[in-house]
Amino acid sequence: MTHNEFRQMTAFARIDGLLIGLLWICSFYFLIKGFTSSSSELIGLIITFASPFYAAKRLGKFRDNALNGTITFKRALAYSMLEYFYASIILAAAVFIYFSLLDHGYVYSTLERIYTDPSMQPVLKSLSMTSDDILSIYSHYRPVDFAFGTISNILIIGLFISIPTALLKQRNNTGAKTV
Repeated sequence: MTHNEFRQMTAFARIDGLLIGLLWICSFYFLIKGFTSSSSELIGLIITFASPFYAAKRLGKFRDNALNGTITFKRALAYSMLEYFYASIILAAAVFIYFSLLDHGYVYSTLERIYTDPSMQPVLKSLSMTSDDILSIYSHYRPVDFAFGTISNILIIGLFISIPTALLKQRNNTGAKTV
């Protein structure tokens, strides 16, 4: 891959990463709102689980429009991983802003309500934990911790999702899959 081809790939991946990141911000919003509304939580989960299919579709568009229908497995893998990398940065920034400026203890108080509920105590006991143990952990989280956790989780998950995506989207000059 030449330097210009690499620059082209990263430019397209940045745009697609931004779009996926915006999808994930919507998902994050609905998941937070889902603490009080199960239909919002369902919408957030649907967006989350649909995003790899959207990322694969964007990879296919890159292959077809920018590379004339041809992409190797390595380039497809790199592109897909870059999509998730850029999307993770976008979401992590939103998570950081949310916990720094907007949350005001909402998530912690909701988790406190969940973990101190009497019906949760047998589950915690089976894990050899108490609600105080878990809440102590959450009370020490800073906005930057949530942001770094977001990035690291997405990068790991993105790596595993990128492999089958690249396998499905790779094409040689004749349009057939290359293995």
